[in-house]
Amino acid sequence: SCSNVDKNISNFLLTYRNTPHSATGQPPAVMMYNRTLRSKLHQINPADAQRREDLQTDKERQLASRPTRKFEHDQPVYVQVSEDKTWKPATVMKRVGGNVYELLHEGRLIKKHADHIKKRTQPITGLQPGISGRNSNCNLDSIVDENSDILPNSDCN
Repeated sequence: SCSNVDKNISNFLLTYRNTPHSATGQPPAVMMYNRTLRSKLHQINPADAQRREDLQTDKERQLASRPTRKFEHDQPVYVQVSEDKTWKPATVMKRVGGNVYELLHEGRLIKKHADHIKKRTQPITGLQPGISGRNSNCNLDSIVDENSDILPNSDCN
């Protein structure tokens, strides 16, 4: 019947295209597509399935350990406003959607995805010289990092 002939030709061509050629040493599929064509053997190979499952769990672990990007109302941030990729100061006004925030930048409201926003640290001023225990001649301006730790200015070494 016609369907058996078509099936046999398809199977033959798949086998031929995945078999290394005597002249080149590589299968025609690799020469043309830079990969082997998938056959039924690829579906029953447990090593590939296990490798794929391991990669999936690694990816899930990476996503779970990634820090969350959440910003609060009136939080000072930096934002990429234009295509030049420079970071400009702005203030978070509200969360619009999943990872989209409305920001106040140079007197106007803009909406940006969290990928284009990063936390901005602000200096802490007004520390008493006797509290730090360092040289009283140093500049006591400090900054607060993302974990709310107070870091002394580099001038106070």
